[in-house]
Amino acid sequence: MQKITKISLVVVVLVGVAVAFATGVFTGSRTSGNGLDELLTFIPADSPVVVVGQTKADYTELSNKTLQNMNPNDIQPLIDLLDASEEGSGAQLVRWLIDDYIQTAATQGQQGLVDRYGANPTGPYGFYFSGAAPVVRFSLTSAEPLMAVLAEAEQETGVTAEQSTLGSATLYAWSLNEEKPEIKLGLALDERSLTLSLLNSKDTPEARMLRFARQPQAEPLAGTERLKQLRKDYADADQFMGYVDFQQIVTALFSPEQNGTGRELRTWFPEFEQDFAQDMSDACRNDYVALASHMPRITMGSDGYSVNGNELGQDLSFLWHINNDSVVTSLQKLQGHVPGYARTVDDKLAAYALGLNVSQLVPVLSEFWTQFTQAEFQCEQLQAMQQQAQSYNPAMLAMGTAMVDSVRGAGIALFNLEPSDTTPVGLDGSVLVSISSENPAALASMASSFVPGMMGLSIPSDGTAVEIPDPMGLGGNFAAIKGKHLVVYRGSAGEAAANNLAGETLETNGLSALALNLREPMKMFNTVEPVMQTMGNPGCAETFVGLLNLTQTPISMGYQEALGQRGWRGDLSIEMEVADPVTPGDIAGKYELALLDDSSCSWEPLGQETLGEDQTGGFASESADGACDEYQSEFTWSMTGRLLSQSTHVERQRDACDSDWNTMETAENFECGVIAAEGDHFYCSTMTDGVTELYRYSRL
Repeated sequence: MQKITKISLVVVVLVGVAVAFATGVFTGSRTSGNGLDELLTFIPADSPVVVVGQTKADYTELSNKTLQNMNPNDIQPLIDLLDASEEGSGAQLVRWLIDDYIQTAATQGQQGLVDRYGANPTGPYGFYFSGAAPVVRFSLTSAEPLMAVLAEAEQETGVTAEQSTLGSATLYAWSLNEEKPEIKLGLALDERSLTLSLLNSKDTPEARMLRFARQPQAEPLAGTERLKQLRKDYADADQFMGYVDFQQIVTALFSPEQNGTGRELRTWFPEFEQDFAQDMSDACRNDYVALASHMPRITMGSDGYSVNGNELGQDLSFLWHINNDSVVTSLQKLQGHVPGYARTVDDKLAAYALGLNVSQLVPVLSEFWTQFTQAEFQCEQLQAMQQQAQSYNPAMLAMGTAMVDSVRGAGIALFNLEPSDTTPVGLDGSVLVSISSENPAALASMASSFVPGMMGLSIPSDGTAVEIPDPMGLGGNFAAIKGKHLVVYRGSAGEAAANNLAGETLETNGLSALALNLREPMKMFNTVEPVMQTMGNPGCAETFVGLLNLTQTPISMGYQEALGQRGWRGDLSIEMEVADPVTPGDIAGKYELALLDDSSCSWEPLGQETLGEDQTGGFASESADGACDEYQSEFTWSMTGRLLSQSTHVERQRDACDSDWNTMETAENFECGVIAAEGDHFYCSTMTDGVTELYRYSRL
C-alpha cells in the first residue's frame, strides 16, 4: 500500500509545533473580542484532532527569553533527517526554513520573528484535521515579510514553488515525494494568516477552499455543544483547548463513509481501505465503532496561568470521557487513598502515590469480564474473543489478593539528598514509604515474616517507631504504624511526614498523584557530581548535561488523577522560571578549560582559554611539566542563542619547548551549547560522532 511519507508528516507537524512554541502560542490568556471564534468556523465538527487557542501580550517577555535561550544545534537530528532525505525537493526547502527560523529566533527573539516572518504572537492558532489532511494555522501581522522569506529560500535552495490563487490567498505548493507526486505541501497566505496543509491532485476546488480556510465549513466546530462544553470544563479554554476523538478515528478507519476524514482517506488512498479491512464484515465494522463510542474522546484545556517576572505558572487538565455508566461505576470502586504528602510539592524533591482499593480489584475485573462476555456482538471476531474469555474467570485471582485486600494505597517520597561519607553511594537524605490499609497491623506482621531486613521485627500499633536492623551498621531507618498507615522512613523530614499520616483517615480521594520539584537544579548537580565521580560510571556526560540543562527552566509540577461521573480526569499544575538569555558579555573572560572523561566521570585539564570582550579569543595548552605552551589557537567567537561558535584562523603546535611551531594548514572550528552560566563558571556541551562531550569553563 502506498502512503503519505514520513517527510510529509514531519513537515506539517514539526514545523507547525516549532512555530507555535517559538511564538509562545501554548502559553497565554483569553482575550475578549479575539479572532478565535472566526478560526473555529474553519474547523469541521467531525475533525478527529483539534488544538486551538490564543495568546496575550503579558507572556511576550518570557517567550522572548525562551527563544533567545535556544541552542540551534538541538534540532540537528531533524536537520540530518532532512539532509538524508531523497523524498523530494520539499525537504531541502523545509531544512532551509527551519534553520532560518531558529537562527532568527535565537538571535533576535520574538520581535525578530515579527519583523522577518510577520508573525502575530497574540493571534489565534490551531492544529486540526480537515478531511484526511492535517492543518496548521497561525495569525500574521502581514503576509509580505513571509513572502519575501519564501522568495529568499527559493533563491538559496533552488527549490521552486508552484504559485496560484486560492480565494483571497496566495497558494504555494512544493513536492514532497518523487514517488508520489500527487501529494504536495501547501501553504496559503493572506494578509492575516498562514495555513499549512497537504494538497492532493484528486482535490476538488471546494475541498481546497475548505482545507485552507478560504471558506467556512458547512458544519463547523464553532457553535457546537462540544465547544460550549470545552469552554465550560476549562476555565481558561480560549488560551488552550482541544481534544482527540477516538470515535471519529475509528469511524474513519472502519466506516469511512460516515465522516469527512474517512471519505477523503478513501478518495486519496482507495487501496488503504482494501488493505486495512478488506476481510472485515459490516457487522464487525459496526461493533468496533460502537465500542469506541463508550470511551469516545480525550479533551484537554487550560484552567489558568500567571506570569510574575521570570516566573510562569500554568494549570492544565484533561478528561477521558467514558459514556458507559456501568464502566464508570466499576472503575470508581478501584479508587483508594492518595496520601497528602504526594499532593504537595514545595517541601520535597519528588513523590508518587497510587490510590488503589485492593479489595475491589477482583470484583471490578469480574464485572468487566461479565460485561464483556455477556455483551451482544454481531461481529464474529468479537464473538470468538468472548468464547475465549469464558475460560478465564478473574475470580480465581482472589486467592492472590486476599492477604493484602485491606490495602487502600501506597506511596513514596524523597524529601532531600545530601552528600554523605557514611553511605556506600555517597548520598543520604530523607525518604518515606507508606502503605495505607484498613489493617496496617496485619501488614506489619506480614512484613516481619516475609520482607528481607524486617523479618522478626515487632512493630507496635501505638505509633512507636522501631529501628530496622541494618547489616552495614549505618542505622537511621525506622518502621512504624501511624494511624491507618504502615510507614518506613529515614531522616527528619521523612519522620515528620510519617507523623502527619497518623491523623490522616482513609478517605477515598483519587487514583494517583505525582509531585516533582526541580527548582534548584544546580544544587542537585553539585550533589550528584562527586558521587558519580566516585562511582566512575561510564556515560556520565549525558547525565551531567541532562541535569545542567534543567538550569534553563527550573520547574516544579504536581499532577493528580481521579475518576468522576464523566470519566478519568487528570490535573497538572506547573511552575517554572525562565532563565535570562546568555549574552557574550556574560561569558567574556579568561578560563581554565577542562573536559569530562566519560568513563571515569573526572575532569581532565585541557588548558586556558580567553573569550575577549571584542569577541576575539585564544586557547593554549601547556607541556606536561608546565614549562611552555605546546598548542595554541586564535579565533573569533560569537553567540547564537546559547550556541557558542569559534571560528579558528590560526592553529599551531610543537613537540617540545625548544621546537619550532608547526602551523596547521586547516584550522578546526568549534561549537558547543552554553549551559548553567552561573557565578565563576559555565559548562558547554557538544556531540562528536554521536558521543556527548562536556566542557567546564572556570573563570580565572
